[in-house]
Amino acid sequence: MDTSKWRQVLVPIDVYYQLVTMAHIEERTISGQVRVIFNQWMTDNLSKQDKKFLAEETEVIIAKEKNRRENINRTRTPSPSG
Repeated sequence: MDTSKWRQVLVPIDVYYQLVTMAHIEERTISGQVRVIFNQWMTDNLSKQDKKFLAEETEVIIAKEKNRRENINRTRTPSPSG
């Protein structure tokens, strides 16, 4: 799995089966169904200010994750003399 594009998420088994059923009924993948549910939740519940805050905080999280990955890669890369 390309972890730069995808993440695994644990959900309770009853939620998983309902999600699978919803995706099947609406002819979507599970990830596509999660995206639809998430986008609808954002539309129904977040103000413009909330959406702006969410976008800003998401950028912070992405930057931290990128930095973490770079640090891991640096420690895994053998030195030229090594």
